[in-house]
Amino acid sequence: MTNMTNPNETMQSKRTPEGDAFRAIARVATAAGLAAALVLAPLTLSGCGEEEEAPVAVAPPPPPPPPPPAAPTVTPIAQLMKELGISDKIRLPEDKAPKTDPERVAVLKFFDGFAKSKPEAIRAAMGPQDAAVLDAMKSGGEFAKACAPVTRIDLTTTNREGKAYVMAVYRAGSDIEAQLWAFKATGEGKKVETQLFESYVQPVDIMSKISGSNLIGEWVKVVDADRKVALEPDETLKPTARVQEQEKPEASSSGEESGPIGAPPMRNKPPPGGIDRPGRGPGK
Repeated sequence: MTNMTNPNETMQSKRTPEGDAFRAIARVATAAGLAAALVLAPLTLSGCGEEEEAPVAVAPPPPPPPPPPAAPTVTPIAQLMKELGISDKIRLPEDKAPKTDPERVAVLKFFDGFAKSKPEAIRAAMGPQDAAVLDAMKSGGEFAKACAPVTRIDLTTTNREGKAYVMAVYRAGSDIEAQLWAFKATGEGKKVETQLFESYVQPVDIMSKISGSNLIGEWVKVVDADRKVALEPDETLKPTARVQEQEKPEASSSGEESGPIGAPPMRNKPPPGGIDRPGRGPGK
């Protein structure tokens, strides 16, 4: 008959001192491990708590400064000439043009009157003295006669001491005549509301006395020098022939005496070889 033995009883019956010692060590190790886990758990939780703290609020950087206001734009000269129907005799480079649209429009329309021999187009923009000269030339037919041969008008503008100036160099074949005008024009957009052109002093043979890139500045220097000479006492002038030459009236192209300074173009025929050729004028 087979003896049925309980396995637990069999295992217990086989316990040895060595096995009991091993199991005792395991129990101690387990207890120590549990104790270590209990000790470390708060530390671990504490560490996690520090990592989860809300970050310190940092102020956002200040916004960038607003961009500077855009420079006022002007209409290109070529576009204005097309819109206004300006004569192709007119030359006004962008770098020599006024900085506002009303000034650009006023300058272009003013000299377009010379290019097309239309005194009525420029009279309203002139000061009283220049308008009187224009009226006299118009009534005698001299204005149309002086403007008809003009094939090109080179313009250049600048500002000096708060004043705007425009210099015009008229070309008719090999002949050259120059004018200098002080002007002021105001308005909105391309509309000119007020304008005034006043002729500047025109010294004898001015084109033979100026050169370089700043022709208007050179013109003003010549006028200032002539005025200084005119203000000196007569006894200090040596020789006096220079003063007499300056005071001598110029002869116009028609052989008559010239009108007041600032008359319309070509009122004086340049002396032979006394002025620069067209290649040296502004706008070339």
